[in-house]
Amino acid sequence: QNIELAKEVSSILRERGVIPATIAVKDGIFRAGLEQDELENLAKAGEENRAIKCSSRDLPLMASNITTQQSSDETVQWGATTVAATMRLAHAANINTFVT
Repeated sequence: QNIELAKEVSSILRERGVIPATIAVKDGIFRAGLEQDELENLAKAGEENRAIKCSSRDLPLMASNITTQQSSDETVQWGATTVAATMRLAHAANINTFVT
């Protein structure tokens, strides 16, 4: 359900000239702008307990978990950001407006 909503919202934004940039933490690296396969992996990770909800207080801990090796799709660890964490990471990425 979440992946379908993300695709629909991204499509609406693109129609209006906006570049969507989903924010998450992938293997300890803060990401602003996920590829389609990453979005799908993030959605799947939630079902497989490979994604944890992280707020702004959790970001330093998530960053300390940077993986030095390339993870396969089945082992990627995700941080699904709360509104507070999304706001901090959006600001760091110079994104002035975001939707949750």
